[in-house]
Amino acid sequence: MTLKCIIFIFCVLVTSVGYPENKIETNFLKQPNGPYGVGFEDFHWINQNVCPDINFNGKNQEDFSPNNIKHCHEIITRIYYPTLSKKQSLSPYYPPFVNATLQEIQAQVPNIPKNELEAFKHVKSFSVEKDEVVKNQQFPVLFFIPGSGWPSEIYENSITELVSHGYIVIAISSPFINLVELPNGRVIDPAKLPPKNPQEIAALVPLQKSDVSYIYDVIQNQHNLNIIFSAMDLNHIGIFGHSLGGRVLADVSHDHPTWFQAGATLDIGWDETHHSRNKFTFPFMHEICANRKLISPELPVTFELGDNNYLVVIAPNEQNHTYSYHANFADYSTLQYMPAFDTFLTYAKEQSIKEGFDVKIMLHELTEKETERLIKTTYVLIKMNGEWRGSIYVNQAKQTDFDVNIIEGLRMALDSLSNKSTDKLSDVEVEPIVKEITLLHKMLAAPLGEGNGWVITDAINTYLVEFFDTYLKNKENAPLSKCIPLYKDTYIKCGPGQG
Repeated sequence: MTLKCIIFIFCVLVTSVGYPENKIETNFLKQPNGPYGVGFEDFHWINQNVCPDINFNGKNQEDFSPNNIKHCHEIITRIYYPTLSKKQSLSPYYPPFVNATLQEIQAQVPNIPKNELEAFKHVKSFSVEKDEVVKNQQFPVLFFIPGSGWPSEIYENSITELVSHGYIVIAISSPFINLVELPNGRVIDPAKLPPKNPQEIAALVPLQKSDVSYIYDVIQNQHNLNIIFSAMDLNHIGIFGHSLGGRVLADVSHDHPTWFQAGATLDIGWDETHHSRNKFTFPFMHEICANRKLISPELPVTFELGDNNYLVVIAPNEQNHTYSYHANFADYSTLQYMPAFDTFLTYAKEQSIKEGFDVKIMLHELTEKETERLIKTTYVLIKMNGEWRGSIYVNQAKQTDFDVNIIEGLRMALDSLSNKSTDKLSDVEVEPIVKEITLLHKMLAAPLGEGNGWVITDAINTYLVEFFDTYLKNKENAPLSKCIPLYKDTYIKCGPGQG
C-alpha cells in the first residue's frame, strides 16, 4: 500500500559484537537488539493448486513468470534467519518499495528537495542477503503475512528484531495483493491496479490462506530443500500478521488449530464476520492501535479472549485515540522521521484538511443516488432504532465505520437533537456536531499517531518477543502471566473474558 493509500483509508541478531556505531546517517530503521545477526534469502513458488490466479484477466500475462504458462497463483517469500555475525555491508532496503514510494512522493510534492529523495535510496536494511545461517542449531519458525498492498519487507523493524532473538521468519507476499518483485524483475504494485471494494478484498482471504497452507506443506515436506529449512524447529511454529494479514492468519488458525503453537495479530482489519475475534484454543495475542476501537471497517471491536489470549493496546489509556495508528505497525513508524517522509506527510495532512469535508445527519441509510451526489469526504451520522452510528465516505464509497459512543462530545451533541426531521435542524443544533467531526477529521488526516514512532516500535516488539519467547521457547517466570503492561504507554487485557 502506498502513502496515498495510508491517507485514503485513514489510516499503518550468537555474538556480543554490535552493529557499527558509525551507522549511515540516513538509516531510519530500528536496529535489532538480540544477540544474532540477520540474514535473508528470497524464494519463489508457483501454487499449482490455484490455476488460474483469480487476478488473471486474460490480458495481464506479463504479471506472471514466463514459466507459469497456466497463470497459476505465485507466492513470493523472504525468509529471514539468525546469523553469527553483524556485518557492516548491510543490504539495501527493499528497492521496489523505495522506488514506488519516491515516485509517489514526487507526484504529490513536485518541489520536494532532491537531496531528501536521494537520502531514501541509501537506507539500509539490518539484514544481509544470503549470509551464512547459524549451523547445528534449530530455531522456532514464524510465518508473517503483511497488510493489503504492502510488501513484507516494510515490516523489518519487527521482523529483524524477532530474528535477532533467535527466530526464523517466513515473510509471505502475494502478487496483486502485496507489492512484489517477480524473479524476472517485473514489479507488481497493487496501488497501480484498479482499487478493490470491500467484497473484492474479502475474496482475497481464501487466496492468502492457500498461500499459508502451501508454505506450511513446503516446510513440513521439503526440509532438505535448503540449509535454512534444516535450521527450522518444526515443533515450535508461530504466526503473526498485520491488518488483512491478521485476518488471514486468524482464519487459518481457527481452521487448523494444531498447526501453530502461538499466534499474534497486529491491528487486525477487514473482518466483517468477526470470526477473528473469537477466542483461540492456543496462545494468541492481539495488538491494536489507539484508535482501532474508535474507527474500523467493522464494528463493534470486541475480542473474545480464551486462556492465554491477550489484547494489547498501544496507547496510554482507553481515552487516548491519537497515540498510535494503523501504519505504526509497519516501518513507517520510524521512516516518518526521514526528511522526505516528513515533508510528504505534512503536505498530505494539510491537503486533507484544506479539501475539507461534509457532514450528513440522517434517519435512513444512504440511497445509491444520495451516495452518488457525495463530493467531498463525508461523515454520515444515521439514527436508526434509537441508536446513532457513523460512517465515512470517500470517493462516493463507504470506507469505514466509526463508533460515535466513544467520542463523548459527539454522542452528547447527537443525543441533544430533537426528533424533528434532520433537514430542519438549526445551525445552533448542528454546530457542536460539526465541531466534534472537525476534530475527528484532523486526527484521521494523519496516517501515523502522535506518539514517538521509535517508542511505539519498541513497544510493539517488546510484546512480540515476550509473547513468542513465552509460548515457543517455554520461557519461565514470563511477565505476561502477571497480566501487567510490559512497556510504557500501553495497556493489556488477558483472557478468559472480553477485551
